[in-house]
Amino acid sequence: MSKTVMSVLGPIDAAQLGPTLPHEHLFIDLLGYVDELERHRPSPFLDDKLGITNLGALRQNPYGNRDNCILDDPGLAVREVARFRELGGRTIVDQTNGDIGSSPELLRQVAEESGVNVIAGLGHYVNFAQKADLAAMEIDAIADGLIDEIENGLAGTTVRPGIIGEIGTTHPIHPTEHKSLRAAARAQKVTDLSIAVHVHPPTRGGHEVLDVLEEEGVDLNRVVLCHLDASLAHSDIELDEAVEYQLELARRGAFIEYDLCGNSGFFTDGANSWWLPSDRERCKGIAALVQAGIADKILISQDVGHKHYLTEFGGWGYAHVLTDFKAMLASFGVDAETHDTITRKNPARMLVGEDVFAV
Repeated sequence: MSKTVMSVLGPIDAAQLGPTLPHEHLFIDLLGYVDELERHRPSPFLDDKLGITNLGALRQNPYGNRDNCILDDPGLAVREVARFRELGGRTIVDQTNGDIGSSPELLRQVAEESGVNVIAGLGHYVNFAQKADLAAMEIDAIADGLIDEIENGLAGTTVRPGIIGEIGTTHPIHPTEHKSLRAAARAQKVTDLSIAVHVHPPTRGGHEVLDVLEEEGVDLNRVVLCHLDASLAHSDIELDEAVEYQLELARRGAFIEYDLCGNSGFFTDGANSWWLPSDRERCKGIAALVQAGIADKILISQDVGHKHYLTEFGGWGYAHVLTDFKAMLASFGVDAETHDTITRKNPARMLVGEDVFAV
């Protein structure tokens, strides 16, 4: 029997998902980050409209502008997703949870109008962006809420999610994030959906996340650790050491997600600063992971979550990992067959928990 994945339009045969982006946002509200970071680093263009005159500054300070941190235009989303489809893409996993602007009805609209499969996520994000008072809730109550939405529909709609995520964590994991993570684990064991966890990019908190999920009895083969490409640029280790850290996590079972493809540079919020790697560093890291024998544990995406990432605003859009990044990988010896494994086979296996392409 075929294994199915729940999309916003209903179940889909996992083997028919095609090239898939496992971590994107078609609609999102990141104003929680804007408000948090504004306390540390006031922005001179906070309330300006995004345009050519401030695009360069926004690329250096993407959370310094409210307009840049809101994706809420279905027409724009359909146009951007159509470009992804024209370049060979077929499925997008939207990991926007309810804390950061989940829009299930709009996701359904985009799927209907673009012809691209859309898979929705759910859960709770990092502590300063959480909408619910998780501190006052029991873990099982949080889990029950997730299970209800998984089985019956998101936010009172009939749109059902196909993944638990992205679940927000900072480092060390905040008490309310611990609750959210454990609730996600308990919901996973009831519903059999995979879990994707936001690992704070400046830190190497993957083992801490896996320890919590393992304590809850989750099969770590059903876990995605997001934003791990960021560790390639950590200033206190070399690239080969970052790859070894990622291999340790993969050996525990987790999927290693490089989901910031296209993004690079130096980031500061006024309190902390860190680098994001270049695509060259990402390609070197992926080539090393492939050489180490874990091609079946790698996922790649772009984590589009700001307007300046979109092609209509001068960004790379949703198809970068299928086009330019594919050519970049080839220059490091990652061939087309391996790229197909990473972009088509691995996301399907991640979503259903088994190899749907096995002969």
